[in-house]
Amino acid sequence: MEKLTLVSRYALGDAVVMTALLRDIQLSYPNTYQVFPVTGADAVWRGCQHCSKFRPSEGRVIRLSYASQLNQSIHAPMHFIEGYIRAFNEATGLRVAMTTKKPCMRLVDNEGPIDGLGDKYWVMMAGWKNDMATKKWSSGGYLEVARRLAGVVKLVRAGSLSHNHHDIDGLDDYVVDMRGKTDIRGLIRLIAHSSGVICPITAAMHIAAAFDKPAVVIAGGREPSWWEKYDTHTWLGENRPCGIENACLCGGLMTGKRPCRHTIEAENGLIAKCMAEITPEMVSNAVLGYVANEP
Repeated sequence: MEKLTLVSRYALGDAVVMTALLRDIQLSYPNTYQVFPVTGADAVWRGCQHCSKFRPSEGRVIRLSYASQLNQSIHAPMHFIEGYIRAFNEATGLRVAMTTKKPCMRLVDNEGPIDGLGDKYWVMMAGWKNDMATKKWSSGGYLEVARRLAGVVKLVRAGSLSHNHHDIDGLDDYVVDMRGKTDIRGLIRLIAHSSGVICPITAAMHIAAAFDKPAVVIAGGREPSWWEKYDTHTWLGENRPCGIENACLCGGLMTGKRPCRHTIEAENGLIAKCMAEITPEMVSNAVLGYVANEP
């Protein structure tokens, strides 16, 4: 079998999405390729049934970027997974097809439920990274969501301490703080055993999709929903108040890293108008809708 080394050194969420590419390479070309992924989040691949182990120098090296596909998706809708697959096909001349619109991950030994949490909790990622200011939501918004869900839904906060986090004070009986207490595998485990996720556009939503968990995504208008959204998720941010139908005016579809040109003053400073128009009631009602249908 031919050996392929796939290099795509992006963030955690990108590696999670890329797991679907390896699955679909093997399903489209069974017993044809050995594939070794090189990404910025090696822990994602633990337990991967579609990966092969060999020295990267032994295989054909393919460097993958989905930037072109993401920009194409403005006018030719496609999902992130399909974007990775098209990038791979263009680089190799192969014809891999997307089989399932979800990442392909699994838990490994000793990654059972986390002691003390039970199986009825939602993971809340109440923060943002400095390099993606357009993902920032109001600190009061996350606090109000927690207040609305208090006594009905247990929330577990997660995320890296190197990122920005909003304060959610006075709700210690209903909110468990696990920020900075999980590595990548710990976050995967936390989400896999949860009831769902509340988050902006971030790795948590992709991990949730891999384990068929719902997510309420505080998305805004930074990018079209069809690029990121999964069938089990609620996407908040379709109205695009900037006035452009399919993309963000504030820094481009690819990154949205430039300061937003349409801002609203919030408790924690300026936030994008498209994020400000998402209300805590919208978020909490979406979560309660999922909770009402839980077994």
